[in-house]
Amino acid sequence: MDAVKRAGLDSLEPQAETKKIQERWAIARSMTAGSDEYFGRMKTIVVRREKLVEMLFPASDYTVIISAHPSFPLGKIPQLESLLNNLRAEGD
Repeated sequence: MDAVKRAGLDSLEPQAETKKIQERWAIARSMTAGSDEYFGRMKTIVVRREKLVEMLFPASDYTVIISAHPSFPLGKIPQLESLLNNLRAEGD
């Protein structure tokens, strides 16, 4: 899993923990896959924490994880979904 972050920002977790956190997200996502048949494909996972909001956008072979300030307006999530879908369609 490759992590890309915005220039000038430091991660909240130690770099040694990043891969472990990403692996836990992959496990969590795989645990929900069995429900796709009944409820449809998972579009977004949103986790609100004290220090940030984490948004996971699963694709078939990768997951985009976006973190934002805790005050990020959750109503903007559909815009992020649309942007990511457009990027996928363009092959980026």
